[in-house]
This record gives sequence, structure tokens and C-alpha cells, in this order.
Amino acid sequence: MLAQPQQALDLFGTTARAAATGGDANPDPQTTTAAGGERGVDARPPATLYIHLSEDSVTRDGDGVARFEGVGPVTIDQAKEWLGHCHVTVKPVIDLANQAPVDGYEVPDRLREAMQLRSPVDVFPYATNTTRAKQADHTAPYMDPGDGGPPGQTRLDNLAPMVTFHHRIKTHSSWHVKQVFNGVFVWRSPHGRLFLADATGTHRIHNPAA
Repeated sequence: MLAQPQQALDLFGTTARAAATGGDANPDPQTTTAAGGERGVDARPPATLYIHLSEDSVTRDGDGVARFEGVGPVTIDQAKEWLGHCHVTVKPVIDLANQAPVDGYEVPDRLREAMQLRSPVDVFPYATNTTRAKQADHTAPYMDPGDGGPPGQTRLDNLAPMVTFHHRIKTHSSWHVKQVFNGVFVWRSPHGRLFLADATGTHRIHNPAA
């Protein structure tokens, strides 16, 4: 999400603002007023929703489009309507450009989350899996520092999300991949065909020299 936290709050109105500041949109944080005027337990369900939107959707285009993970494109008004029935906690925007690398093989949660936000789709050519049930692959194979491996191998520009099957193909077959830029992957098939996979999808490279 590229929007600033305050702008994200403004998207969802009083309910989101109260939840993000530790308060509640109702006078009594334990109760709410039903349609008949009786007070009871707040029946609104908790929700964890990941919303991807550009800064222009918030600052320039009030009728812009957001993307809900697992749902697809929705309008900003739809997002407001859905979240108006839930407890909403607005979390800080994750800065994908400043994720500190680590030396160990295991991928920390913060890097795994950043990887998912940068590359929400399996990066194998023409893959379509957008769930979070993917593995984090080291694009350049990890080498233990005790065996001469360099520091900082587990970093965002050396991680790629893939389902188990594609991860195994990359590891044990003649498919090869390089992450030429952060989130931009060039694959070579066993027959020598080249594919570029990035946030816009998969594109065949017909003229490698160009």
C-alpha cells in the first residue's frame, strides 16, 4: 500500500479512525446500538484484509480502484462499505525499499510480508497463485556463511514467492532464474526460451540481444 497512514484512515471514515487510534466509533467500546435501540455486544466481526492501492487512488482519484487480496479489484466506495461493518485496524505502511537483510537462511516474517506485498503472484512463468500459501525461495541459492557464503543473502531482492511445485522445479530441474532487479525475474526454460516475470505478469523475451 503506497498511501500514507492518515490518508488510509480517511478512506474508511470514523470506524477506521477510532480503531486505529485505540478508540471505538461507538460511545461505549463494549456495546453498540442495535436497529431497535437496544444495547448489546458488538456483533461486527474482526477482519484482516490486505488492500493494495496506489497513492493516486487516495490523493488524486477519489473514485479509484483498490485490490483486495483473494477478491480482486474493488472500488474505493466498495472498500468503505465492506469495512464499515467490521472492526478496522489500520497498520503502518510497509516500506518495501528499506528492508534490512539478514545472514541466516530462515526468512523473518517482516521480509516474508514485504516479499508478498512486492510480488503477490507466484513468480514462475505464467503462474497465477495469489494466496499466501507460497514458499520463499532464495533466487541465488543460499550458501552457509561458514562455508564461505556472503553476508545478507536473505534479502528482499534475493527472495521469490513460489508454490511448492514450482519451487521444486526451480531447484531440481533445468529451469534457471535470475532476479535482475528487485521483483523482476528472468527465467530460462530447459529449451532455452526466456521469460520475464514481474508485477505485470509474464512476458516472452523473443530477442535476448535487444
